[in-house]
Amino acid sequence: MVDTRAMEFFRCPVTWRAAPRLSCLKCKTYPCRELTREDRHILEASPFVTYGQGSALISRRRKMYLFRMNDGTIVDAYAEFDPNKPDFAKLADVQEVLVVGKVLEKQIRLVAKPKEERDALIEEHRKETEAVKATQPTDKVPVRQRRRKQ
Repeated sequence: MVDTRAMEFFRCPVTWRAAPRLSCLKCKTYPCRELTREDRHILEASPFVTYGQGSALISRRRKMYLFRMNDGTIVDAYAEFDPNKPDFAKLADVQEVLVVGKVLEKQIRLVAKPKEERDALIEEHRKETEAVKATQPTDKVPVRQRRRKQ
């Protein structure tokens, strides 16, 4: 079965228009913060979308601490680490505390497939659903009618 949820219309909170989710890929604000995690997952898993060239690194700002140990290894700081009130007993094996303020993350660009391929997928989906409907029994169960009050 082909998942066609990417072709469903929804109300875009950025442009204030009804559009299919697939049109989000052309938007200049994609990936915007208005898209939910489920919406992004639908777009990424859609058979109507392919990964495009021109992926880039995006700068994300967040503060994180790493410990460089005496043996040279780098490990994440423990959860309750506070740089204003460090626990020197726990920092006995630590040589340096590294503060990371910027992380570069890889961004993959999603591109809608050409119209011909999308139409072929929709046609295939329509044929599959018709085949499933043809194999299901069509015997209708009679509905019990109510007696009219006289």
